[in-house]
Amino acid sequence: MNSSDATSGNSGARFGGLTEARLVTWILVAFLVWIPLQTPVAVLAHQYLHVSDRIAQGILLLKDVWAAGLIAVLGLKHAREIRFRWFDWSALAFVVFVGLYSVIPTLLGSRLPALAIISSARELLVPVELYCLGRLAGYAGVSASALVKAFIAAAAGAAIFSVGAFLVLPQSFWQTGYNLVGFVHDVQGITSATSLWAASLVGAYGDSGQFLRAAGPFTHPVGAAVYFSLPFILAVCAAWTTNLRRTTAAILVAAGLVLFGLAILTPISRGIWIGFLIAVAVLGVTLRKYRLAVVTVVVFCAIVVLVAPFKYALSSAADGSDGSAVAHGSALWYGIQWCLNHLLGGGVGQGDQYGAIYSAGSGADAAGVGENMYLMTYASVGPFGLLAIVAFFAAMLWETINRIHESVPVWVSVGVGAALLASLVAAMSASTLMRFTTAASIWLLVGVVVAAPVTGQRVTVADLRQRFGRFRRRAPAEPA
Repeated sequence: MNSSDATSGNSGARFGGLTEARLVTWILVAFLVWIPLQTPVAVLAHQYLHVSDRIAQGILLLKDVWAAGLIAVLGLKHAREIRFRWFDWSALAFVVFVGLYSVIPTLLGSRLPALAIISSARELLVPVELYCLGRLAGYAGVSASALVKAFIAAAAGAAIFSVGAFLVLPQSFWQTGYNLVGFVHDVQGITSATSLWAASLVGAYGDSGQFLRAAGPFTHPVGAAVYFSLPFILAVCAAWTTNLRRTTAAILVAAGLVLFGLAILTPISRGIWIGFLIAVAVLGVTLRKYRLAVVTVVVFCAIVVLVAPFKYALSSAADGSDGSAVAHGSALWYGIQWCLNHLLGGGVGQGDQYGAIYSAGSGADAAGVGENMYLMTYASVGPFGLLAIVAFFAAMLWETINRIHESVPVWVSVGVGAALLASLVAAMSASTLMRFTTAASIWLLVGVVVAAPVTGQRVTVADLRQRFGRFRRRAPAEPA
């Protein structure tokens, strides 16, 4: 797919009075709004309307059908315009590896159930699938800026619910009035989720006691943190690069910083905190906003270090009294050992959480490698599959962060790239970047940004090296 062909003449076709660009934009806006709504709709329908587990699962799968259908329609309509670039071939290679590692182990005698393999393949393909949808939306003439603004509006509604519920509602709400624990157990099939603690909705940090972790309209706090990191970093980037002399603009950006900052703090996900700090440092170098980067890091760290319960999450991990941190370490070590013992990987279903869940009781030997997206991918598709997807990830970072799109505001293109970087760092301790509900938005927006024509300046490697050296030597003295 060639980004220079992203806005074609075909985007002017009309459908019932709407241009193709406008029609596809509205479909994608509805899709972005539905993503945070789907879980509450399914939970409430399951709890109060007593719909079956299958119907609740069907509600959750609606987004998959939605995305696949739109990809098929846009792919057929713009088939002649599509031009592949090198990173598209890398993505395609990963898809091929997923297919091969789904079929070959079964032919060689693997007894993993088909549901375990299909569920794992679905998760592995999320980045490529939604990126593909974003690129095709570019061919349809969809505006990256308009889609990002619609996403921020949808994310703001989700964040208000997430932060408000964290501050106001008791812990018991998530097992009574809104039975998320039962939903995860019955509908998602995670049978270990029998309590707030087992479902990761509360955390215990050393001797400080138990604290609620915000999950918002999602099913897991870590997934919520990954989802909200995108609008938060976009808000940070907007605050640094846009003209805020107008009162309305200043109020909106300030409100976004506070709201989305709380939305990534309250899930108490240390991985995304680290990813955010690294993303801010990269933003500071790329945009030459050295002082603002330092101030942002200092303020965020001060809140995390000084305010309860966030400070307990750090202190308990540092002194080894946090059972969750210890479990993460054990799982990481297990994954490393398993991959070293299976240098070619084990097959799709060996590394994904749902692969392990759906293979339980089948007599199959699922490895259950988790807690790290890269190890999980290695276990699933082997070293060459991992190499293909990592090359794709690196290309997406380069295509978003290192160029200034004149057709896309800087805070959009660079902000989306920085948010992807934060999530890739957080993937060292989770696989949420391959979870449809929490990662679809970022991959869709990455695809739309990459599809936008680039007529502005390109940041070279030498330029980045020069900026980073300047950042290290003179950051405190640089003007904002």
